[in-house]
Amino acid sequence: NFHGGRANRFQIVGDLALGPMGATVGTLPGERQPPRLPVSGTILRGGGVSLPQFDDTMLAAAFESSDRFLAGGTIPSASETGAGSFGAGGYSDSTECMVMQGNVQFSRTISRREIPLTIYVRGDLTLTSPASIEGPVAFYVTGRVRIERGAHLDNTVLISLGQVIVDSAVTMRGQLIAPRITIGPDALVRYPSIVCSREASSAGSRSITLSRGVRCEGMVIMLRGRYTSQTGGISPRDLVIVDKDASIFGALHAEGTVTLDGTVAGTVFIEDLFFHHPPTAYYGWIRSARINRSDLPEGFAVPQALGTERGEVLLWM
Repeated sequence: NFHGGRANRFQIVGDLALGPMGATVGTLPGERQPPRLPVSGTILRGGGVSLPQFDDTMLAAAFESSDRFLAGGTIPSASETGAGSFGAGGYSDSTECMVMQGNVQFSRTISRREIPLTIYVRGDLTLTSPASIEGPVAFYVTGRVRIERGAHLDNTVLISLGQVIVDSAVTMRGQLIAPRITIGPDALVRYPSIVCSREASSAGSRSITLSRGVRCEGMVIMLRGRYTSQTGGISPRDLVIVDKDASIFGALHAEGTVTLDGTVAGTVFIEDLFFHHPPTAYYGWIRSARINRSDLPEGFAVPQALGTERGEVLLWM
């Protein structure tokens, strides 16, 4: 299902592959119908179109240690990792594993060049100014994660069982992985980064929201869950929202439903489109997106989990 709308704001530069319903233009309330389909490129119609598949084995291996902890399992012992705390004498450049309890306000400086550091947080985590984290550092968090303005993250991995919130005007580089991710207005997620919605349980929904003015350089991914998304209602259970003033420089891969109003310089792989124009919910419609594959440099790295021979995302850090 693919329909065009809003002639002045919708454009695709590049090839377009669709399912059996094909592509057409339609009319929205209060909008003028476009005179033609605003696509510059080859349109491939047919029933054999499917999303590229992620390498399930590689994904399972990449998330094994975080999944074990977040599911309530044990962490590696101190004798295996050199575990420590931020107390006196408990933290050094050789420490590989740390454990923090409760609702943690983190404002310290960590700089790693060679030895990765994993920080396990049982509770919520707030990264607040003047926190500065550089190098191969990963946080596994059972609760919510919030990144406040003034915190500095470079090549940081944040995996949460709940939600990741990036405050407005934050600049960071890393991997944000959680069922629900919200990136606030005017934030910059620098290349190469990942924003990835991944299912935690059958009870919760999945979502990614890129707010006004957000620029995300890398990949925005919603992975398919074991539980079927709800469709056909006023709003889908699992949804990626790209604001009309937000942009993705890289790729959008959504094994779910997308409200795509913003700009993508690169490639888009999605299962279905959606937006809500009261009082009607529109499935299979795109109204104001601007997609231009030619704006993406040839050297852009794609996730190794997609099965390509070159490029690393989960292994970037």
